[in-house]
Amino acid sequence: MHSNPKKICPQIIYYLNPHPHPQHIRDKASRYLYMNHAMAKLLNVPTGVPVEGQGLSEIKPDISELFEGIKKQEERVIQKETAVSLLITGHFGKNRLQPYIVDIHPFCNQEGELIGSPSQTMSILFSFRLYPG
Repeated sequence: MHSNPKKICPQIIYYLNPHPHPQHIRDKASRYLYMNHAMAKLLNVPTGVPVEGQGLSEIKPDISELFEGIKKQEERVIQKETAVSLLITGHFGKNRLQPYIVDIHPFCNQEGELIGSPSQTMSILFSFRLYPG
């Protein structure tokens, strides 16, 4: 699942593997080139499931519909070669509805060729106090 694809330099993989935020890199056709452990946990992908070269609908068909909007934004990032941030909500791996920010950027290989888009997902934690009133 967490292989070192030939299109991605090893330093990026070494950086992303232990990163606490869920991250992945997908190619221009929205197939996974890489997924870190935190993203696999967020999406509830079982250990040992190969993700390289697969789309989300092949890995987790039960939640792939939720990601159609993200897929469209990834396509926009690739077409315009510009970053985008999204605010989404979902039950990803948890029993409660949780908001997330998803940052998507263009991703180039060592030759400068655009090969896909990495994404980082961060949960948003809200806290508030209830005052008697």
